[in-house]
Amino acid sequence: MERREKLMPFFWSKIVEDGTILGNMYKNSQVKLTNTMRFSYPGYNEILTGYADDKNINSNDKIYNKNITILEKLNNDDLFRGSVYAFAS
Repeated sequence: MERREKLMPFFWSKIVEDGTILGNMYKNSQVKLTNTMRFSYPGYNEILTGYADDKNINSNDKIYNKNITILEKLNNDDLFRGSVYAFAS
């Protein structure tokens, strides 16, 4: 068992098996963001909405995000309602 599997067994057994993991440049799976902030909230906004919003998401302050995420779009679809989840650290 690899170190990462010991650290996060559910992630590396269940999520990897049934989901999609992106962002490993060594496996040609890069994720490049375009926001200029270089910290958490703007990055998560861009990943989950598909675009940067530096005008409105420009700090890590707890604010209401009016941008609709792909997760919200999927959860509003009858086919996926109630089965959409996010894992973030």
